[in-house]
Amino acid sequence: MSEKLDKLRQERDRAERHLRKAANDEKALAHEMARLTRAERTHRLCTRGGMLETFIREPSLLTDDDVMELLTFLFHGEAAQKKLGMLIVQDQVWNRVTVNRAARKSTRYYIDEFHLLLKGELASWSVEIWKRFRKWGGISTGVTQNIKDLLASREIENILENSDFILMLNQAAGDRQILAKQLNISPHQLSYVTHSGEGEGLLFYGNVILPFVDRFPKDTELYRLLTTKPQEVAV
Repeated sequence: MSEKLDKLRQERDRAERHLRKAANDEKALAHEMARLTRAERTHRLCTRGGMLETFIREPSLLTDDDVMELLTFLFHGEAAQKKLGMLIVQDQVWNRVTVNRAARKSTRYYIDEFHLLLKGELASWSVEIWKRFRKWGGISTGVTQNIKDLLASREIENILENSDFILMLNQAAGDRQILAKQLNISPHQLSYVTHSGEGEGLLFYGNVILPFVDRFPKDTELYRLLTTKPQEVAV
């Protein structure tokens, strides 16, 4: 009986030593992880701080408060947040097109108020989308009120030149002149986008130009979902 108890005590002691060792190893591992985390954070702060200083001519002249005010303006201003948000959306669209292409699927991309994406860096992204999307199974559709927005620069003008299908509704006088020149539209054809009514206009497809009249029935669920008229939009 005594031998059995001694054996059990020895096993208990061994188990306790293993537990103490495991606890010490865990503490050492946690300490090492904390050290590596601090080192990684320090490296990140130094690297990104260096990146920030490359955009500032005289960084040594700025106080910490000056830098914080600058960063607050850049990242919390409404205009900056809007631009950043749009760039993120466009990046996500590219990712989706890439995924769909791998799955042999087409991607249809509809952009309302397209003129908002024709300024600064956003314009470069939009031009790239228009030029490269079709090769990746993407089909882009931009919706804007004035054709002048597509002539802001030679780069942006490429969007108009790379559009195979254009649907034109009622156009202002200045826009009609641009369309007539860019798409070789005759004066008679322009009459279909001059003081035209709802659902009336011109279709440009390749080298074909067709007038159209679309009397979309208003007593349908689809019309209710599509209309943007304030008096027709349900609250």
